[in-house]
Amino acid sequence: MVKDSMIDIIADTRRRQEAARDAYTPHGHIDILPIVESPPAALERLLYYEDVEEADYLYTHLVKALFEDARTRDVSEIRREKRIYLERFMNEKKLLELDVLTIPIQGGTRRQKIQEIRAGLPNLLDRINTYDGIRKPGVIDGNTKIILIKKTVFAAIADSEEWRARGLNVVNRIEAIPFPSNGHQREFLARIAKYL
Repeated sequence: MVKDSMIDIIADTRRRQEAARDAYTPHGHIDILPIVESPPAALERLLYYEDVEEADYLYTHLVKALFEDARTRDVSEIRREKRIYLERFMNEKKLLELDVLTIPIQGGTRRQKIQEIRAGLPNLLDRINTYDGIRKPGVIDGNTKIILIKKTVFAAIADSEEWRARGLNVVNRIEAIPFPSNGHQREFLARIAKYL
């Protein structure tokens, strides 16, 4: 009984996450596809949720990286205007963010995380294939700039032959881009700027 209710909660959470992502998926070609490890452990902080009040580092730093008018703005201002910036991701930059894993990664050593991420690559590639303009509104192809974010994601899947076999373009294949938290915010901005 408890197991069934937990499965229902996870399924409901995934549906809400997909609905939030779908609301801001670009129609037509997707130009920029940042890929991160997994949804945040605090599920209310998903990049596509409009009312996140703290610790939404990926969202705020993507905004600063993509929009010159936001670079000097305070993070609280960027958060207050999240709906506007998500629409700009969709309409101006043709950006869609995906997670390798569909549920939050749970603790473990760096090696264990890398193994878990590597094991999630086939599922991620299958999800990418659904963005064909028919099953999902956006189109991901060899012209889409795929940007791997977080050192564990880079270590796990950057050198996979699956990307090339499917004609996909990982633009930071030789350089890890750290996740923009825990003091890595400036490094994130400097490195991702090379690939946008």
